[in-house]
Amino acid sequence: MEMVSKTAVSILNTLLQNFPRKYNINQIARLIDMSVGGVHRTLKKLVSDNILLNEQIGNALFYKLNLENEECMKMLETIEVQKKIDVLSRDYELKTAVTSFKNNILNKALDRILAVFLFSNSDILILTSNLNKQQFTELEKELENDISKLKTKKISAIILTLNVFETHLQTRSGFYKKLWKNGVILYGESFLFHELIRGFSSE
Repeated sequence: MEMVSKTAVSILNTLLQNFPRKYNINQIARLIDMSVGGVHRTLKKLVSDNILLNEQIGNALFYKLNLENEECMKMLETIEVQKKIDVLSRDYELKTAVTSFKNNILNKALDRILAVFLFSNSDILILTSNLNKQQFTELEKELENDISKLKTKKISAIILTLNVFETHLQTRSGFYKKLWKNGVILYGESFLFHELIRGFSSE
């Protein structure tokens, strides 16, 4: 995959954070604080590469992510991985806590955990598969107990099943918008982009 420009990264981040909304060039330029001219060149390239799709509505072209394009999905994953690296590199205590969580807790429950978000400097959201009530309760207790034993910076966890998370995604609740705009994916980029988000884009 070729190097992605900073402008392209900003555009893709904006469209992802506000998924599934579409934006015209003026809105995108305002959101990423760039000139319309600079944004236009990048949008043209992204559409040419089939990373973005555009649609004429009235007198304006509106743009959205082409989530059916594998290259688009790879770019989104790469951007999220780099975001994670950047965030953790700025906070040693947080990086230590996340590493300990991954090694001591996450790796034991990968068969039941689909994704993990960091949405503040000490709060995570754990997305689980659609377990039945008893299975979810058991996993919730197990995770909360293990997290409380971490000998690192304190981490608080919210644990949701996929069904509940999908409801947030569909309704774009305040919680979902905050999570998607400010959160960092610690685990599960592939699932989120290839399965969950792509599934909603095709509905």
